[in-house]
Amino acid sequence: MKRFFSSSVFVYLVIAFVAGSVAYGIFLSGSPAANRLIQLDQRRVSDLQQIAYAVEYYADRYKALPKDLNTLKGESGVYINSATDPVTGESYEYRAVSIAEYELCAVFSAEAFPAQVSGQGRMAVPAKPFSEQIWDHGIGRVCFSRILPPEWSRMQPEDIR
Repeated sequence: MKRFFSSSVFVYLVIAFVAGSVAYGIFLSGSPAANRLIQLDQRRVSDLQQIAYAVEYYADRYKALPKDLNTLKGESGVYINSATDPVTGESYEYRAVSIAEYELCAVFSAEAFPAQVSGQGRMAVPAKPFSEQIWDHGIGRVCFSRILPPEWSRMQPEDIR
């Protein structure tokens, strides 16, 4: 009596299963190039978070927004790992919009929750505890508007240093 499945057919089935599993794993996790773009964007968000923390620390200390990012350099209690894009080396954009609002901008390579970002590439975030602030972004230049907590609203327009 002849066996229906030979050992070589079984080996081919196992190889096909393993190859299919590997291909499916790559499909689920994305390509290495896509993962690198995501990691770079995570670094950009981390940099922007540090800058935002430094700006808010400065504003709390001096009751004024800094004029630019250079104002934060050398400030005691302020640590910014990097104020430049990890790929291009360009500085992140910072702008004081009003006495209680500022904007941070960066250029992103991949999407992170794109439905949350407005069509103009801007995302206004109301005053929330720092840990709850949202950093969702799409591809390209995205600006995050940050609003200082209400207790800082007593600052005067000349308080933008």
